[in-house]
Amino acid sequence: MKKFTTTFIMLLASIALIYGQNQEATTNDGKKVTLKNDGTWEYAAKEVKAEIIKSDVDLSDCKYWKNEVDEFTGDVKKYTKSQRIGKSKYYYLNMELRRFDDSYLIFARYTGDLGCVSSDSYIMVKLENGETIKLINFGDIDCGDNAPMYFDLSKENFNKLINSPVDKIRVSGTEYYADIDMLKPKFFIDYLKCIEIK
Repeated sequence: MKKFTTTFIMLLASIALIYGQNQEATTNDGKKVTLKNDGTWEYAAKEVKAEIIKSDVDLSDCKYWKNEVDEFTGDVKKYTKSQRIGKSKYYYLNMELRRFDDSYLIFARYTGDLGCVSSDSYIMVKLENGETIKLINFGDIDCGDNAPMYFDLSKENFNKLINSPVDKIRVSGTEYYADIDMLKPKFFIDYLKCIEIK
């Protein structure tokens, strides 16, 4: 009798474990769902695989037009050479990356017509991982051709850019905008390290 009671208790415990937990199932159309023990269900969370994107550029490949440290103050100025990173139908987007001590910025020029460039101008960077970053121009108003734009780069946005290739960039002026197809989708992954604080 004692053996029967022990077996019965073990069986009840096993049933409680099996039916007390959420169950995974697949719908007819292939979607994963979680069946909860309270009779409700929800779509199962998608597994996000962390993919490490490797740079194709070595630090020795970094090209600067300014790379200096003030011998008295220790102030750092690093400016990478400008690179053509993308294009719209007829025009190009050129960028260089800059560091002033602990601050990072992006210097950009679009060769097409945006109207003027002002503090309302921006770039939106759509990353391949689905994130979008909006950076606001802090440069002066300029209505000339190939007007310069300056974008402050926070550490948070720096980390987003260094971890995902770029899908597209939108450049916006006072009157027009242009969507840029990338010639160098890994531009930030490859070259932000050239100005990174170690």
